[in-house]
Amino acid sequence: MYLEYATVVNCKPEHIWEAFCNVEEWPRWSSVIANTQWIEGEPWKAGSKFQMQILQPIPVTFRPEVIECRAPDYVHWIGKTTAITAEQWFSFEEQPDATTLMKTWQEFSGPASFMFGEGVKTAITNIYVDLFRSLKEEAEKRAQHANPENPAV
Repeated sequence: MYLEYATVVNCKPEHIWEAFCNVEEWPRWSSVIANTQWIEGEPWKAGSKFQMQILQPIPVTFRPEVIECRAPDYVHWIGKTTAITAEQWFSFEEQPDATTLMKTWQEFSGPASFMFGEGVKTAITNIYVDLFRSLKEEAEKRAQHANPENPAV
């Protein structure tokens, strides 16, 4: 199964990265994530792992392993459970108008992924809609604080 989601943020990728890279702060600004912490390796280096609890649609603990990170504009991770492998990418692409296109796409595989009907697809997409809405708000606040005259700079 493949899913994707994107939105435009009114700031530079660096402001998004400031919020995104601090996984321990995600529960402060996201209503769908709790209990985040790095559990192995140097943050955002290949092979490092962190843990987060996704609260909706049902609480589940997820432990992504970073495959590749090119801060401030690209992250690729993979999370595995007994029955599901979730591979995910994030990109923060600066646009000519000084905004940033923030995108994520995911591929799910494994024995249980065949049970992902439209309801599960919608629930997973809603997680990313909420996460990106919250991340956008946090990044735009950081941009405004960094440069009150012109937050896109």
